[in-house]
Amino acid sequence: MVQHKSSRGQRLGLFHQVGDYAVALGFLILITRATYPLLLAILGLIALLNSASTQGPLAAYRLVPRKIHDAIDMALVLGAVLAGSIGSQPVANRFSLFALAVIQGFIIYLSRVTKHARL
Repeated sequence: MVQHKSSRGQRLGLFHQVGDYAVALGFLILITRATYPLLLAILGLIALLNSASTQGPLAAYRLVPRKIHDAIDMALVLGAVLAGSIGSQPVANRFSLFALAVIQGFIIYLSRVTKHARL
């Protein structure tokens, strides 16, 4: 069965955007038990605005071009690793932040790989 590239791209965009919303929600949930809640609030709001304002199927505004969205995604991975590395915080928070970084990185990786794959 031959699939059109537009439907494949829409599914890929949908997956990426749902994942971005989930990561943003993860940052915002971790605020309740964080040592540095302001850092997580900033990361969560950036992630939420990034996923809500990009050019995708679940976007609210569609203002941010894809290349800027991808750069912000990479910054969020680095921010999650940094937030998990600093200060004296519980092991569960560190694990959760590193898990968010891995999830966001995996979403970025799958988006880049499947853009060029024949599905």
